[in-house]
Amino acid sequence: MKERYGLIGLPVGHSHSARIHERLGGYEYGLWPLEADALASFLDARDFDGINVTMPYKSAVIEHLDVVDQLAARLGAVNTIVRRGDSLFGFNTDVDGFRALLQSVAPTVREQKVLILGTGATSRTARLVLEEAGAHPIWNVSREPGDEASVITYDETSAHRDAQWIVNTTPVGMGEHFDEAPIDLQAFPALRGVIDVIYNPLATPLLQQARALRIPHANGLRMLVFQAAKAMEHFTGERIDVSEAENTLCALTEETENVVLIGMPGVGKSTVGRLLGRSLGRRFVDLDAEIVKETGHSIPELFAQGGEAVFRDAETRALQKVARESGIVLSTGGGAVLREANRRLLRANGRLYFLDRPLETLEPSEDRPLAPSREKLAALYAERLPLYRDAADVIVSGYREAMEAVGIIRRDRKRRQRKDRS
Repeated sequence: MKERYGLIGLPVGHSHSARIHERLGGYEYGLWPLEADALASFLDARDFDGINVTMPYKSAVIEHLDVVDQLAARLGAVNTIVRRGDSLFGFNTDVDGFRALLQSVAPTVREQKVLILGTGATSRTARLVLEEAGAHPIWNVSREPGDEASVITYDETSAHRDAQWIVNTTPVGMGEHFDEAPIDLQAFPALRGVIDVIYNPLATPLLQQARALRIPHANGLRMLVFQAAKAMEHFTGERIDVSEAENTLCALTEETENVVLIGMPGVGKSTVGRLLGRSLGRRFVDLDAEIVKETGHSIPELFAQGGEAVFRDAETRALQKVARESGIVLSTGGGAVLREANRRLLRANGRLYFLDRPLETLEPSEDRPLAPSREKLAALYAERLPLYRDAADVIVSGYREAMEAVGIIRRDRKRRQRKDRS
């Protein structure tokens, strides 16, 4: 094994830990997926200096360690293991990470009611930090009734409409549950904030609903970075300055966020996207090209086969795959924002830029089934303009050439980086 530091768990391919550790610590960091029957032999071999542990092994590793930190023992979860000589020491730095996350979004939670979705290791971490901050009462929400008095089922949350904070520690919103939310926030009119410890995607359906309802919210990326910084201190014995962790968080957010281009047919989304991809050093993805590749048919052929509905279904299927990627430049078709499901997928990892050009600069084309004539193009423009404006995070207008649009988008991203660091 070349790397002396790394992450074990199953799966680990979605993790950003390697980026964080290599940026902050300057050492190589591996991602090591382990099947359950390989866990004991891996730990017994002690062929590492330090490792992080993710699900599902945070509790299972404890019996293989020589010394377990008091806090980790209390939580029954270890996410950081350090080899010192022939001994393995276990720590829990998720507490440090969640504490930093909570402080970033909540000035105070004292005497405020919290629902923690989930009952696993991360929920115990969240509860400890929330109790430490004075939150009360705190209820864990589970799919099944629990033995503890503080555990309720999702059906029982109707009696807790006065909850002021919701913290999601379940995997609903990522992986196979990518397009799902664990709970409907509209049922809690007193909410002051929502935290989702998921960090990939950046904006789960739960967080997107919080944004739509104008409720303060945060994903788990800060928790990931700050727990990694604390783990690194255990690994190396060197203190990580908070400013270094903050800069790493800003850089990671920018690197993983997709740049999504929306707008009318003919505004130059593909041209701008290719140029922007080269300018930013990112992979460019054309959604229409992905649809053709997936279906084996051109877009006019799809319209001919079953009309717009068949094409839209193919578009959504393609988006369900593409939206899971991070750090890409994505050019969408003109009608990609028509469906709410599509808008939710685009926002999962993306910042949406509306390329806004005046109608008189757009040209109809027989290759575009919905805009073959000037009249139909004008009708399409009138119908979709409000949707583009509503979906967009940034409206890119007043440009004459593609490179001008690229410049506007790049300046926006630099402004955001400066704002995040301030």
